[in-house]
Amino acid sequence: MMNQFSAETLKPVKRGDVLLTSQPFVYLVSGSLKSLYCDFCMAKKSGKGLRRCSGCRLEHYCGRECQAAAWKIHRLECQRLKRVAPRVPPDTARLMAKIVSQIDIPHTYKNRNKGSCEKPSGLHMTIPV
Repeated sequence: MMNQFSAETLKPVKRGDVLLTSQPFVYLVSGSLKSLYCDFCMAKKSGKGLRRCSGCRLEHYCGRECQAAAWKIHRLECQRLKRVAPRVPPDTARLMAKIVSQIDIPHTYKNRNKGSCEKPSGLHMTIPV
């Protein structure tokens, strides 16, 4: 049996080459960077380019599109954050809560007609070398 990889198809890995792309299960913008990055698409915005969630006032978004796209996941967190305001849970606690919520979400969005689950999509990120 011949090897499916030949010397011509294998290339040496160079600095900056993308080796793997993946969608994270959950993600969180660190508290110290919240006013600089969109909590959904992770785009960097300087100055007053980000809008806060009107509910919890903690999440920041590029605009209505990112806020609407994040709402499936954020609505549960938003309710919980409003209950503890003005205190802000540490990043570790928020990340753990997102993990637990994400595990439960497929059951929340079950399509009863087809019996399938609609799982919210994550952020597409690449890992550079």
